[in-house]
Amino acid sequence: CILSADMAALLSSSSSASASASEDTAPSTSGTAGGGETIAMATASTVAYTEALLHLLTNLAHTSQGLTALNEHGMLPILRPLILHKDKRHLQIVSTVLYLVETLVGMGGDSRLFEEIGGVRFLIARLSHEVELGISEAVS
Repeated sequence: CILSADMAALLSSSSSASASASEDTAPSTSGTAGGGETIAMATASTVAYTEALLHLLTNLAHTSQGLTALNEHGMLPILRPLILHKDKRHLQIVSTVLYLVETLVGMGGDSRLFEEIGGVRFLIARLSHEVELGISEAVS
């Protein structure tokens, strides 16, 4: 599914752009003195675009034709890596991805495929990460 591939690529580029912006030496980008402001604006628009795509896909998944189309075009394997995305600035995106996965698997979707692609293992790994994060934050 082209939209889903674009969504994953955008989220990935958003993370790398954010990482570049946080380094001591800002990348040279035309339009600003250090380039950081341009990257921040691009990152914000990328996140907004990704969130909009996810909401559209979630709405599609709530119709029988949309659910069928998303499952036929391999949406679950594309969403799987986003479950493990750990950038705190993208928690809303991860939350929406989890809701979309729940919809795809739970509303007549292919739970067998979800298990085959390691979806359950990914969910457990994400939960483990969140528990460890919560414990480390509670200790500090």
